[in-house]
Amino acid sequence: METAARNLAGLLKKDDLTAAMLVPVCPACTRAVSGLAHYIEDEGVPTTQISLIREHTGKMNPPRALWVSFELGRPLGVAGDVAFQTRVLAAAVNLHEAPKRPVLVGYPKDAPPVEGPTALVCPVSFCRPASDESNIAKLSAKFMEEIALMRP
Repeated sequence: METAARNLAGLLKKDDLTAAMLVPVCPACTRAVSGLAHYIEDEGVPTTQISLIREHTGKMNPPRALWVSFELGRPLGVAGDVAFQTRVLAAAVNLHEAPKRPVLVGYPKDAPPVEGPTALVCPVSFCRPASDESNIAKLSAKFMEEIALMRP
């Protein structure tokens, strides 16, 4: 995965990205974005991230991280609560002002209670599909479905 992370970081730099916000949805994602932050920063692009598992982030030591005590699968709080989510994102972006790194800060508020179904899981599957066209089409359709679900 190191080669892929370095390649992605290089592409982001080539695209003149000025900063990156990394937002995980599960414990594995928290570790992954913490590691990815180091590669992106090595390319000169500042990063900040949301952390869902403080202990994982503390061990990975990314440059800037905002730990939130929210439910797994809800890294910005309750879906549809734009004002709350904006405050969370602003707190994460403000970590760029920190005088030294690494920075791991806790968000001071809990997310509002969730109404309705709350059992969310990371939608990423780490199994390798066969490389035939039907699997690629299925994966593409699942990807587009994921994007549609994230729009709100």
